[in-house]
Amino acid sequence: MASFCRDCLADVPERAARCAGCGSPRIARHGELAHMAIAHVDCDAFYATIEKRDDPSLADKPVIIGGGHRGVVSTACYIARTFGVRSAMPMFEARRLYLTGTERLHGMMPAKTLARFAKQVETEIGITVSIGLSENKFLAKIASDLDKPRGFSMLSLHEAPSFLAPRPATFIWGVGKAMGAQLARAGFRTIADLQRADETELMRRFGTEGLRLARLSCGIDTRTVNPDRETKSVSAETTFSADIADFRALERRLWELSEKVSGRLKASELAGATVTLKLKSADFRLRTRARSLSAPTQLAAKIFDAGRELLARETGSTRFRLIGIGVSALAPAQDADPADLVDQRGKRSAAAEHAVDRLREKFGHAAVVRGIALEEDNSE
Repeated sequence: MASFCRDCLADVPERAARCAGCGSPRIARHGELAHMAIAHVDCDAFYATIEKRDDPSLADKPVIIGGGHRGVVSTACYIARTFGVRSAMPMFEARRLYLTGTERLHGMMPAKTLARFAKQVETEIGITVSIGLSENKFLAKIASDLDKPRGFSMLSLHEAPSFLAPRPATFIWGVGKAMGAQLARAGFRTIADLQRADETELMRRFGTEGLRLARLSCGIDTRTVNPDRETKSVSAETTFSADIADFRALERRLWELSEKVSGRLKASELAGATVTLKLKSADFRLRTRARSLSAPTQLAAKIFDAGRELLARETGSTRFRLIGIGVSALAPAQDADPADLVDQRGKRSAAAEHAVDRLREKFGHAAVVRGIALEEDNSE
């Protein structure tokens, strides 16, 4: 059985518990190791890990990253997870739980290349990753969650059916509560139930989704790995510490978010022709409104103007807990904000914004602040 040390990459005898070279107990071992070449690399509690890297005093403390009292947990370190804290959990619940507890290319097999990569990330960047290795994307993603943090897990296509069988149908990627309930009503509660079903019968009942379920239930995933996945949209949003109904207060936050989106577009050398406003009311109902522009833009002022127009139609007595703005229908930066021979104001506005960008690049973001961002806010 193929085995190697994840730290020094030396080959290790089949039954050895430690590497004879460096003494490490971190051994990767699997009968089909040399045949697995698709991996899912997952940063371990990324935002929390960055905080610990930048502030070593937090190394042995529970760290939760999230949005105030009313937001949700973005990530929690593994110490915090021992208290029951999980990603996407409301922050007030996370605080309660915490307080309750007292508070080829490379000349070596893909597995070795990945182990070397994980070590480089840890050494050079100061964060850890967990790697799942398999023969397709579906199984690699599952494997990456099996041994966190600093994990290196392998799940072969041969092992997949027996590994998946006892798990609920909702374990399959893309099967949510609604689809899970529909499957349960049809008698498919576990993945084993799907494995026993005829592929044609599943397709008759659930259409193309039935074919996908039939194959994934056996670990079969024919999707290819695309390392150059195209960005579809750029967005930013914020959750308020108290609900807001006032238009001016919402407008101020919209400007701040528009500047963030604009900065990300410029950094990525992109522009977008569709602006989408996102609002979530106090009763958690989501609203999205979109407007198409005459040409792609990467200017904060144009993004804000389009979003402000959409916002004006939604405000009144409704109180909102979240606002977001995004840009889609992306295009290269060279297509952004073409000159308007009729309206020269747009040209002057673009020149002014780019001048502000240069000043901020040299002196920092606070060097130039638009008046709307300085208005006193008494809405919360």
